[in-house]
Amino acid sequence: MHCIRDRGYTAPEYFFKCQLSAKTDVYSFGLVVLETLSGHRVQEFTPGIKKQLLEFVWSNWVEGTYSNIVDPRINTNVDSTVMKRVIHIGLLCVQYLPKERPTMEEVVGMLLGTSSIDHPVPKQPWNSIDADNSIDDGGEEIYPSEAHYSTDEEFEGR
Repeated sequence: MHCIRDRGYTAPEYFFKCQLSAKTDVYSFGLVVLETLSGHRVQEFTPGIKKQLLEFVWSNWVEGTYSNIVDPRINTNVDSTVMKRVIHIGLLCVQYLPKERPTMEEVVGMLLGTSSIDHPVPKQPWNSIDADNSIDDGGEEIYPSEAHYSTDEEFEGR
């Protein structure tokens, strides 16, 4: 199996281990949501701020400056509560560990406002963390820091 990896849209489990699942698609969906809402691309630095998309969104989320995230070309009559909810959902979709991401069914329910699931507080997304540091889950290293950051690598099929 040939595995091509691009850090921009690639979920951590695919980038480090070439593992795909439905939660991998949730990660990519979250990036598209945040790109659409902010008007900024994943791999580009936000003009005048020198931060990539997830770092930009995360820092504004933490500071509570949600309006800084929303593209000014979006109608100013949009309900700020809705925008905050969409940012929140986007951040939940780009969580580092697949088990911390919602399913697409849950995402649809959250977007429609029909979900009875409480929205957990998102953790810092992996692309806004130093790429050479891995995150652990209960003391167990999930994606080793010594992973090679190549964009083209061969893997054996099952």
